[in-house]
Amino acid sequence: MSTTFKSLRQFAVHIYAQDGVSTMCLELQDTYAVDVNMLLFTAWVAHEGGKALELRDIAAADERVKAWRSEVVQPLRAIRRRLKSGPAPAPDSASDSIRNRIKAAELEAELYQLDVLQQFAERWQGGKHDTGDPHRVERGLAACLEYFGGPQARAESSESLKAVLRALRAASASNV
Repeated sequence: MSTTFKSLRQFAVHIYAQDGVSTMCLELQDTYAVDVNMLLFTAWVAHEGGKALELRDIAAADERVKAWRSEVVQPLRAIRRRLKSGPAPAPDSASDSIRNRIKAAELEAELYQLDVLQQFAERWQGGKHDTGDPHRVERGLAACLEYFGGPQARAESSESLKAVLRALRAASASNV
């Protein structure tokens, strides 16, 4: 893939840090159980590789990481979130320290998931891509929403995706 970003990891971290993207991603995660890494992966493949992933592509990629997500990432997230308010004796300075180490482990697990997804994306290298299609990112993101949250998520979240699309346009303009 000829890329502006050196890796999916670099792309994901950059896009996620853009104004409004993290909030939108977390809303989609909490409302529709969307895997944020899969959403960013879908955007990366479309933006950098010129391929709008379809439901079957997303399902194939997700097959590589869904056990990791459900057995490693999500339990770490649940513990981190729980330690924010309890159980007793938490929250306190000692539990905050534990929570911060769990947060670091959660982030490391998510970055590893991105690396696995990047390796999986190699299957599309050299394939037929429509790099001239200005709507491929939006189509791919919509398919990802539908994969995780069904048609309702796709219909209800079209406005939320604009934050990611704005971030991608800004990244392209700055030629990161």
